[in-house]
Amino acid sequence: MSFWKRNQRKLLAAAAVGAAGAAAAYYWWTYESEDQAAERRRRDDALAQLQSIVHGDRRRTPTPFGGAGGGGPGGEGEGGGDGHGHGGGEEQSLDDSLQAHFNSIQVLSERQALEDLLPRLRDLLHAATSHDALRERLRAPGLAAAEKRALWAQLAGQSFTRAMGAVWLVPLLDLLLLSRPPCA
Repeated sequence: MSFWKRNQRKLLAAAAVGAAGAAAAYYWWTYESEDQAAERRRRDDALAQLQSIVHGDRRRTPTPFGGAGGGGPGGEGEGGGDGHGHGGGEEQSLDDSLQAHFNSIQVLSERQALEDLLPRLRDLLHAATSHDALRERLRAPGLAAAEKRALWAQLAGQSFTRAMGAVWLVPLLDLLLLSRPPCA
């Protein structure tokens, strides 16, 4: 209870700074300017065109003759499917299995990258908040009670800093892995 009374302003200030930082990070990652929105729409349109070409959907594919016609100046091809004698259902199941395979590889890649980066993050966090020197000073004989209390307070502060660093850095690392562009 006395710890709370002594440090109430500091703890509330730390919580306020953390909340402000979280709000700023959220705004930074979700804000999209008009130029960015136009670029994203252009990219999405190009991706949709590429997917329609790859999947053989000639109805949505722009042709060099203008419009979204069939496979050329003659318009739509005859029969179902993609105009090459393949059925639509078979191609759809192939596309679904390919997409499922890609998703499983993506999840595996993200998990592997996280497993590779977490030990490095831990080592950097431990190096930044090392409290080995404080523990050695606490083990030294002949310390006065006031010195021990001061060392314990420093040790508690560094341990709290390490814990809060881990609480903030692990989700940021996960967000970094999720938002990175795919490898070419």
